[in-house]
Amino acid sequence: MRVAVIGAGVIGCATALELAKRGAEVVLLERAVPGSEASSAAAGMLGAGAEIDEDDPEQIERLVRARDAYGPWIEELRGETGIDVGYRVSGILIVMTGDPVERERLTRIVALQRARGQRAELIDGVQARSIEPELSADVGACAYFPDDSQVDPPALLRALVASLAKKRNVSLRSGAVVERMLLEGGRCTGVALAAPPAAGQSNVVQADATVLAAGSWSSLLPGIEKELAPVRPARGQVVQLEERPPRLATPIVRGPAYAIPRGDGRVYCGSTVEFVGYRREITAGAVRDILDGTIRTIPSLAEASLSSTWMGFRPHAERPLVGRSSIPGLFWATGHYRSGIVLAKITADDIAQSIFASS
Repeated sequence: MRVAVIGAGVIGCATALELAKRGAEVVLLERAVPGSEASSAAAGMLGAGAEIDEDDPEQIERLVRARDAYGPWIEELRGETGIDVGYRVSGILIVMTGDPVERERLTRIVALQRARGQRAELIDGVQARSIEPELSADVGACAYFPDDSQVDPPALLRALVASLAKKRNVSLRSGAVVERMLLEGGRCTGVALAAPPAAGQSNVVQADATVLAAGSWSSLLPGIEKELAPVRPARGQVVQLEERPPRLATPIVRGPAYAIPRGDGRVYCGSTVEFVGYRREITAGAVRDILDGTIRTIPSLAEASLSSTWMGFRPHAERPLVGRSSIPGLFWATGHYRSGIVLAKITADDIAQSIFASS
């Protein structure tokens, strides 16, 4: 079986790797370089509590399954490539603000987690500071998810690309801009590329199955607008601080703000959610708001150095689009919004299973 995967972010790379492990011949197509968009900009929280947008039992079960799949997957990648991807079971603390709606939502999420045998707690400020002493004295009630974890997305991407490079049945083509899907008799049979092909390559990629994993660019492909639910870019800006020596140990979420310590002094602070199209600016207002929120919650970070800023486009959809499309031979793996990293492994598994089941 030959499969074309459009997009070499973490979702696309993980899917290509899983397909290759199951024996498929995979052509991985990337318009720029692997992971240059949302995957490189992500914070890397693997949260069955922190990543939840609503108290939906189905969403909770999916995120728990996704988080728990990471441990064995990371061991496999490390054994194959030797790359440390920064995977740690660090727990995550969510600081409850004064918003009663948010407090009620988090209370329900904790109850749903506990009803499913997951460790989740509502704790007061004193208990929270015993877990993370760097928290501000004004922090009150928190939701604590001790089994949530984290990964360093750029390192994860390096490991995925290194693993793919070892597979003889995988071809990675960078600079491959997909112009259109190939449709024959109502079935997707591959893609046509816009750019002139490199020497010895065709601008037509024939495939038994095609996976759309193009993130925020998914809805730009012509010919499938009526089949694909809208996916639009949500810009997220991030600030990286550096502590010397490292002090913060636990990822902290407070409203839209978060601080994710990497254990080596780096702290990822973010993030905005901006529907501004494909504008790539880093804005002064966003940096100010991120730092204000972070330092209010973790005062010691006021002494950290500001080492870098960046942004990325999250693919926003009403729900992650994963599985078969209405066009035979075409599969979706997009629209993961803020959960692309945590859902990467189970998305890859689900897509591979769907493709082989349909063959």
